Amino acid sequence: METAYKSKFMSEVDQFPQDTQRALKRAKKTGRWLSIMPSHVGGTILSSTEFRDALMLRYARIRSNLPTSCDGCGESKKFDVNHALDCKKGGLVTARHDEIRDELRDLLAHVFRPSRIRCEPIIKPAPMRSNGTKAHVPSASSSSDFLNADRGDLLIRSISEGWTDTIIDVRVTNIDSKPCRNLPPAYSIGK
Repeated sequence: METAYKSKFMSEVDQFPQDTQRALKRAKKTGRWLSIMPSHVGGTILSSTEFRDALMLRYARIRSNLPTSCDGCGESKKFDVNHALDCKKGGLVTARHDEIRDELRDLLAHVFRPSRIRCEPIIKPAPMRSNGTKAHVPSASSSSDFLNADRGDLLIRSISEGWTDTIIDVRVTNIDSKPCRNLPPAYSIGK
């Protein structure tokens, strides 16, 4: 019986455009947020607008009242949901990134002493010798190197044995952006 429903579902889904197919195929595995009890403590309360937007994204629907242009970059020719989720100037990407980073930092502060957690550490990869071992290089960096250096989001001091530091870099990805469109739905939500 279940197999018949699955095959009927797949035959119905295959009639939609590719973007809608991707959203519907992953929707059956991305609904945990719908069963979480809203809580101020857990930060799981969504406004009515946020809830409607999340449902629209889940089922590949487009809001009828989208703005005519991007509030960050001013793009108006092809402003759509993907542009809103990708635009680095509009603030939505940065806000989502910072929210995840801050939540992760708060969670880590419950496990490690807050003094062991640093924000935006500079990433200095160790140079490698020709034989594959790490070479020791004294640090003599200029202020311009410091300003232009790659940075992680969080550093946790001595997280593992050997007193090594761990750098965590948070990345927010729009799984419907052009580079991700050809990936199977299971890849985009984590198997």
